[in-house]
Amino acid sequence: MLMALSVVLPGCGSSKTLVSARQDADLMYYQKDYLNAFDKYCQIIESYVSKKETVPAELYALAGKCLYYSDSQSAAMPYFKLAEEAGYYDELVLMLQIKHYADADNLSKELDRLEKYSALYPEGGDIAFVNYRLYLRYCEMQEYGKAHLRYQNLAAEYRDDIAVLEKQHLVCTKLGRQQEAEDIARQLYNINPNN
Repeated sequence: MLMALSVVLPGCGSSKTLVSARQDADLMYYQKDYLNAFDKYCQIIESYVSKKETVPAELYALAGKCLYYSDSQSAAMPYFKLAEEAGYYDELVLMLQIKHYADADNLSKELDRLEKYSALYPEGGDIAFVNYRLYLRYCEMQEYGKAHLRYQNLAAEYRDDIAVLEKQHLVCTKLGRQQEAEDIARQLYNINPNN
């Protein structure tokens, strides 16, 4: 197996193999030397491309993460897209995309990434936050049916938030779910009788 991977990298010296270059890049990445790791990952990617071989998808994801952590979030997105097109997904990449698109106020792309995360990682480490963001976005878009369904999946920490309860009251009212709307109104009154 190692023999098959020992392709010589252009620009890395004739004695450096693909395996050791990858190890070097990974080490730089874990040491948070992101710019040098990015350069190394790009050299490895170029090695595959120049030999007309399939680039391992995780290399694109790693290169994107390096850019993202080097304050080049926008430049990271095409690498994440290449990784996805090659069939690679991971929770962290999706969360980085979600954050980037939220910061850029790109609702459609943020929503796409949130829904992708929810579908791929229903038990993921960030699913509570993802469900919350989806709920807020659906409310914002007046997608009340979707918001109501997402509300059912909200973690207690979000469901008990006054702002969420107020939104859910509106959702239930718009959907004609009067009993639920009244129950939420009572809950809101019990939390803050002066409201």
